[in-house]
Amino acid sequence: MVPTYKPQIEVVLHNGDKVAVAELTFPSALEFLRKIGEVGREHLSTRMGDKSATVSPQAFLDELPELVLKFNELSGFLLRESVVQPEGAPDPLLGRGMSDFLRLLNAAFEINTSPNVVAAVEALTKNVKDAMTRLRPGMATGTAPALPA
Repeated sequence: MVPTYKPQIEVVLHNGDKVAVAELTFPSALEFLRKIGEVGREHLSTRMGDKSATVSPQAFLDELPELVLKFNELSGFLLRESVVQPEGAPDPLLGRGMSDFLRLLNAAFEINTSPNVVAAVEALTKNVKDAMTRLRPGMATGTAPALPA
């Protein structure tokens, strides 16, 4: 098996238990982004009074903390997928009080929006925008390069 690297944060809970919270795996991150996109579009377009309104990325990012806290599905998914459960150990989320859940949720949000993650997202966004800019002139004139078969 190939060793993997997943950044982690150790959270000390009220009773002294230590729980590790890790970056989402790629498949989990994609699912989380899909869920955020659905909830975010609905939430922001309703807030703006127009269900068909386009939501700017900045408006979306500004609302992200509220979305994660406000919607149980998002916060629950983030916790379930980020909290590390050692093999054979009891579920570290069972029997926890609200303040412990909020500490764990805060750590999950922190590690999944770390500067490394944000920098990677920004780099990918820039590359996609650059590629679309290069393709757009050909698309407008109907001379875009053919895709390989």
